[in-house]
Amino acid sequence: MINKTNVLHITVRADIGGGPEHVFRLITGDFESVKHFIAAPNNKPYFLKFKNAVGESNCLEIPFRKFEIKALFKLFHFVRSNNVSIIHSHGKGAGIYGRLLSLLTGRKAIHTLHGFHIGNYNKIQKYLYISLERVLSIFTYKIIAVSVGEKNKIVQAGFCQEQKIVVIPNGVIIPKEKVIQLNFLQKPKKVISFTRFNYQKNTEMIVDICKLLKNLSIVDDFEFQIYGDGEDFSKIKKLISEENFDKIINLAGPDPDARNKLVDGFCYISTSRWEGLPISLLEAMAVGLPVIATNVVGNRDIIENYKDGFLFDSDNLSEAAKILSELAVSKDLWEKVSSGAIKKVEENFSIKKMITQIEELYLS
Repeated sequence: MINKTNVLHITVRADIGGGPEHVFRLITGDFESVKHFIAAPNNKPYFLKFKNAVGESNCLEIPFRKFEIKALFKLFHFVRSNNVSIIHSHGKGAGIYGRLLSLLTGRKAIHTLHGFHIGNYNKIQKYLYISLERVLSIFTYKIIAVSVGEKNKIVQAGFCQEQKIVVIPNGVIIPKEKVIQLNFLQKPKKVISFTRFNYQKNTEMIVDICKLLKNLSIVDDFEFQIYGDGEDFSKIKKLISEENFDKIINLAGPDPDARNKLVDGFCYISTSRWEGLPISLLEAMAVGLPVIATNVVGNRDIIENYKDGFLFDSDNLSEAAKILSELAVSKDLWEKVSSGAIKKVEENFSIKKMITQIEELYLS
């Protein structure tokens, strides 16, 4: 019988999003010598999925996106009573818990940032966050960067010694079902996006792109299906109505099964101001959906422009409109990028490859 290494995953989010999905894929992955435990808030849909995956007794409830001393001590006792050897934190808030637990218990701490998220911080906030990370890195065995671009940002910020950083790209399940050639013939052509309605995801950019498509007299050729929720949802819904795009842009809300609808699309769009390595983008590419994305860290770590996807500069939205107009009339281009996307994900971003690399890190 193989002796299992007990690993506690900590996340302060369990709502719909790439971070919770990544954690779920880890705890349900094909690890040979790891037993998983999890600490997460009681959010839908992932908290129940976490409990079902690891067992209720191996799952601890903690606050949603909030640090509490009481929760830290609950985690301390959970680590000790379950003989946890490795504490793996996911995201900023969880990283505070994880590294403090390492200090308190002497257990090995591994931290995954899931994106260098300081784009909307002022100078004081940036200074405080980077200073905190520098202190916490003292108690960190390894920091996982999910892309080379993210690693470079961590190094530039001076979070920690470079040798503490290991690049392990996110991975996704390779689906059997793919888009079909008939998707190209859609009228209107379905453009899909998974988002959180906040500053980072910059979803209002889709409205601006639609304005340009309207100027080109082709906006009616497209139907944008946007899945997700967030603090800016009402603001963007109002903006859509003001521009009379209600029939062009459909806010479908949060949908746990949204990824199953990717195969029904014509293309996928991402308007993020920054990313780590977006799982939703990888999932879209995995089914052969051509992706049009902002030229930012994370997106450009995956996409080779006009080969397996498309990149555009966020200050040049006419470029995004041009790509959509080109893609809509060129079946050869659509098929070429679709095939390239599938090949890229299957060769570089499979869940199997990610799990193998993470298990090697756990056991190192």
